[in-house]
Amino acid sequence: MQSSSNQKNQQRQILSDWRRGAAEVKERSELLKLLTCLLQRHFEFSGIFIQSVDRHSGTYYPFLIEHLSNARSLSEFKALSNTRAPVQDPLVRDALQHTGSFTVALEDLANDTHVPFWIRINFEYGVKEALVTPLKIKNDVVGISYIWSENLNSFDPEFIGIMDALSTDLGYAVSNTLVNDFSQREWLNDLLLAFCNDLAEVKTRADLHQAICKGMRHLMIFDEYLIAVLTPDAAADRIFSTSLDLDSAQRQWLNTNPLISDIFEYAQDPGLPSIIYAADLDKAGVPPCLGAGDGEKPGELLLKILPGAADPQFGLILTSHRNNHFYPPDRIIIQRISSHLTTAISNVQTNEELIRREKDKSLLLAFSHDIAAVRDKEDLRNAIEKTVSQLSSTARFVTTTRSSRAPRS
Repeated sequence: MQSSSNQKNQQRQILSDWRRGAAEVKERSELLKLLTCLLQRHFEFSGIFIQSVDRHSGTYYPFLIEHLSNARSLSEFKALSNTRAPVQDPLVRDALQHTGSFTVALEDLANDTHVPFWIRINFEYGVKEALVTPLKIKNDVVGISYIWSENLNSFDPEFIGIMDALSTDLGYAVSNTLVNDFSQREWLNDLLLAFCNDLAEVKTRADLHQAICKGMRHLMIFDEYLIAVLTPDAAADRIFSTSLDLDSAQRQWLNTNPLISDIFEYAQDPGLPSIIYAADLDKAGVPPCLGAGDGEKPGELLLKILPGAADPQFGLILTSHRNNHFYPPDRIIIQRISSHLTTAISNVQTNEELIRREKDKSLLLAFSHDIAAVRDKEDLRNAIEKTVSQLSSTARFVTTTRSSRAPRS
């Protein structure tokens, strides 16, 4: 055990080295490397995990991840670690209520059915204990630091004192770099690339639906999506693709009510997507696409008019059943994938047009064969009726003949 004087000298040295090094840091990965190197000079641990806390939305999400657990390489861990979760999660809730650092044995949490995935998976891969430090700026928690250890009782008072001394500096580091280097998050870029590659392979609406429901949910959390056709043509189908299970009445409502197009008045800004509260909609009635599973109005909508000069233009709606759900990085994600969504929609339209033309060609070719086999009026009527019924909804038709003989004077 170090003397009180030595402990203070150690704290001062680490804080001095931290502040000097942090002043030169430009990226989040460098910040983590600096912190890890400083602490590993004096203490043994498996790794560090720092979360950012958004009190406005009541959620938390990863800020820095670096530990030696094999769980770090799992694709599932990467996908889930990119999403936000409610601060009511065990351990996160406790961290928000503590005034300083504390230790916790992961075994005490692992069997809790409500414990988040990242705690269980670390426990399964050998992490036994965590030193948890709330990161505060003027008593407001902006992040949470976790120091992992593969041994129990591994965090002595000196280590705990160092983390308490660093907590405010780390809080400012989290706050100052949160937005600036968001696009540099390595695993997010990997997920974005994979999603955009999936969109590039889209040929049908079913392909598009699967790509959005699977790939986009690795990038952010939302309840439902709708890609709407923004067109003045009242007769046009306004639903291009959606995750909602709409009955015929709801689909008819969407295709005849102008509210969907009116909603996009909130998304005219060509910059980042817009986030609005459903309660702020000043139109009478709420479209079925915004209804929660239990019929209640959702809390929030994220809107983006997709780029491109195509006619018609398309708009994306993401819904959440909770208020304060979408946050700035969600807007950045949608902004980055919006042009890829436009390309995927265009590919679907092109493919559908090619299929339609091939179908028309096949019908006309079959009609030519039928005409060639005509021997009387009944054969002609049957050939025309067969082709017309395949090309349109016309139920009855009439054929007439015109005499080539000039009328008498």
